[in-house]
Amino acid sequence: MAAKAVRAPLAPGLIRNRAMPDLQPVGDGPLEPWTYEYLLDVIPTRDPWMHRVDISLATDRPRHLTHDHDGVLVDDVVTE
Repeated sequence: MAAKAVRAPLAPGLIRNRAMPDLQPVGDGPLEPWTYEYLLDVIPTRDPWMHRVDISLATDRPRHLTHDHDGVLVDDVVTE
């Protein structure tokens, strides 16, 4: 089911390609324009990864950390 869920867009292109309203920058940095596509596609994959230790502790499940998996996500963040 996961593969099908990842492929299925959550919103039509008309909404996905729209820019979100400008948000105030953190500190002195420039505004970072986001599209709704970024909000719907990137944030839901990164957030659980960032909180994987919290999730594993809360669910009493072992952590499966691998270089291949973490490397892809870290590379994505660094590239962005």
